[in-house]
Amino acid sequence: MTLGTVDYVLLVGSVVASALIGIYFTNKNKSMEAYMMGDRSMSVFPVGVSLMTSCLSGLTLLGASAEFFYQGPTYSFVFIPMLLSGPITAFTMLPVFYRMNTLSLYKYLHKRYGLTIKYIVTVVFMLQMIFYNAVVLYLPSMALGGTLGVPRFYSILLLGITCIIYSGIGGVKAVIWSDLFQAVLMFAALFVVGLLGTLDAGGFQEVLHQAKEGGRLDLTGFFNLDLTTRHTLLGIVIGSTIKHVYLVGVNQVQIQRALSLATLRQGQLAFCFCSLCGALVILMASYLGAVIAAAYRSCDPFISGDIARRDAILVHYVAHRLAVIPGLRGIFVAGIFSATLSTLSSFANSMAALALEDFVRPIMRTMKIKRLSDTDTTWLAKLLATLFGIACVLTAYLIEKANSRLLQATTTMFGAIGVPFLASFALGIFTRFVNTTGILAGFAVTLSLGSYITIYQTFFRRPLEPLMPVYYSEQCERVFNMTLTSDELTYEPSFLPLYKSFTSFSVDQISYMMLPTVQFVLMILVTSLVSILTGGLNQEVDDEYLISFMQRGSGKKLGSSDSVSSGGIITKTMRPTPETNDAEYNERFPARNYSKKSTPSQLEARCGTKQNWNRLILRTSLEQSLKEF
Repeated sequence: MTLGTVDYVLLVGSVVASALIGIYFTNKNKSMEAYMMGDRSMSVFPVGVSLMTSCLSGLTLLGASAEFFYQGPTYSFVFIPMLLSGPITAFTMLPVFYRMNTLSLYKYLHKRYGLTIKYIVTVVFMLQMIFYNAVVLYLPSMALGGTLGVPRFYSILLLGITCIIYSGIGGVKAVIWSDLFQAVLMFAALFVVGLLGTLDAGGFQEVLHQAKEGGRLDLTGFFNLDLTTRHTLLGIVIGSTIKHVYLVGVNQVQIQRALSLATLRQGQLAFCFCSLCGALVILMASYLGAVIAAAYRSCDPFISGDIARRDAILVHYVAHRLAVIPGLRGIFVAGIFSATLSTLSSFANSMAALALEDFVRPIMRTMKIKRLSDTDTTWLAKLLATLFGIACVLTAYLIEKANSRLLQATTTMFGAIGVPFLASFALGIFTRFVNTTGILAGFAVTLSLGSYITIYQTFFRRPLEPLMPVYYSEQCERVFNMTLTSDELTYEPSFLPLYKSFTSFSVDQISYMMLPTVQFVLMILVTSLVSILTGGLNQEVDDEYLISFMQRGSGKKLGSSDSVSSGGIITKTMRPTPETNDAEYNERFPARNYSKKSTPSQLEARCGTKQNWNRLILRTSLEQSLKEF
């Protein structure tokens, strides 16, 4: 089924409007800070919406509705972690990142633990985000193929090229304002499809009635403590909250947008607003699953062979049940495209910033290459954004090979691999004793376990849990006597709940919702134990890298005779004395605003007081540490 003229106008218009926003801001980026940080002049509302669109994409619109139709209401409770993740990030981690005032989030790890930890996390995070955004790119390409009949190869290529061009020219201001426009389209698509679908089903009461009759409001088993149960209250409230704090709180894409605001208070408000919007999207997308259940109560389109993947059921519903309304399919596809454009453009822009700050500039300093001008740096950032976009497109072509539901596959990846990175930030911010050795040991254990579970659950389908029942009738002609080898089940024309039970527990059977909790706790235990055994209790950490309540009345303040090492550890420095010779002093304390030939006595005379003298020593010590960094 193809789109009509009105559908094309709406779809093309949404893409062109996003591109025009990028073009508008092209000539307004006079510096690298303007391109990457928006001159720190953005407003709370657009940044809050941008934060939401960056972490919720077409995966949410398509995945949450499919989850409700096939697994019931349990996934819709993810709105609770969405509500919690923003405030947790805003009032625990964001103050520390604002104090550091750096473009790259992962410089915190450099300062707190050293270069090795920073590069491990940065490289793995980049690879992880390339895969995630490839999935985000694949889903709307599937929607485009399902509605227009365009081969997925060309769909992915078209969307990829559009995103690459759009993300490279306008900088973060263009991304944020485009995200706001695209969020309006996304909410419009959810609202219009939900409203018309409700009317098509016979009203809101009928939607709830059919959901109840089909068992889609049943919470049996939701409150148990079984680690292998796919969705439980414990897994969602704790495990999904941990995962969402990682997605929101220690994610370069999110923090870079928050730092485009002028003050910490504005950043905190933006994260709280992001949580409210995200929770609303989860609930609206889940409700669409109930609408679909009312429409397809007599036949599952996947079983009948009308769709190849369960993820496509919402696209199929809009294309066939609501096709009589001109422009509706255009609004829906535009909403899916908008969610993709906002996520992918944010990814490309932030990955370019990360690569520039953490790899390109350090390499240039090591090779003693002349520092680039702001103009050259901006062009380099655009080139890097383009390269990341190309990598994302190429990865999207591999997604169809993965034998797993897309929403579960990406969530498993974030829980298994991303959560240990969240733990490394949390341990650095909330404790003083955790050291580099402990973090490395924790990574070795948790990343090995997480990689194994992710690969197993992605490429080797785990046993199915009960799916929601469907009553078959004459509306489902192709179902009778049909064998679905992909799910290892034979269907007959009857009431068919699908069951596979576990006979024994295995680590690879851990629910993808419980996996973040397991990984987080394991990372904390291993890291803490190894840190204590390797002398972590004897180290002191600069208060700059700790949460505020850890700074009051505990630990040691940075004093005049201390300096900060590249690992964030306070170490003793040589304080100038009358016995300190001039050459040794000038080597240790090369103050920026004083001649390198100045002696301690000359500098002390200029300072005038002992207090000013101590401040100068502290400043020069910090400058030397930053210079070495």
